[in-house]
Amino acid sequence: MSTRKEQLKALDRLLTIMDELREQCPWDRKQTFESLRHLTIEETYELADAILDKDHKAMEGELGDLLLHVFFYAKIGSESGAFDMGTVANAISEKLINRHPHIYGDLEVADEEEVKKNWEQLKLKEDELARYLELNSAEQKKLQRNLDLNNEILSRLQNLVREGAGSELQLLEQGNRVS
Repeated sequence: MSTRKEQLKALDRLLTIMDELREQCPWDRKQTFESLRHLTIEETYELADAILDKDHKAMEGELGDLLLHVFFYAKIGSESGAFDMGTVANAISEKLINRHPHIYGDLEVADEEEVKKNWEQLKLKEDELARYLELNSAEQKKLQRNLDLNNEILSRLQNLVREGAGSELQLLEQGNRVS
C-alpha cells in the first residue's frame, strides 16, 4: 500500500495530467459536463458490477475511471471559475465534519443506529435551511420589486413638484395613475 505522501503525489500527478490533456488533446479539450455525463454513469455501473463480482482489481480500475471523471469535472469547473478540485475537496470535507459531530464535536453516540439517526436529522436541518434560504431569496426579490416601484413613484412625484404641477390634488391624481 502507498504512504500518505505517495498518495498525495499520485493525486498531484493526476491533476497535472488532466491539465496537460485539457490543453493538448483535442478530444479532452472538447468535453463538457454534459458530454461526460453518460460516460460517468457507465463507469459507475462498471464499478457496481466489479463490487458485486468482488473483483478488487476491477474495482481499482473502475475507481480510477471515476476519479478521472471527478478530476475532469473539476477541471472544467475551474475553467469557468465555478469550482476546482480544491473547492470540491473542501466542500466534501466540511460536509463530513458537519455530519460527524460525534467525531469532530461534542455529541456522544452509543452505536451505528444513533449515528444514522443523527445523520438524518442533520440532513433534514440542511434541507430546511436550503428551503429557508430559497424562500428568503424569493421574499427578497419581492421586496426589491416593491422598493423599485416605490422609488419609481417617488421619482415621478419629485419630477411633478420640480415641474411645478398645479395643486396637491394633481400630484395625488398623477401619483395614483402610476400605481
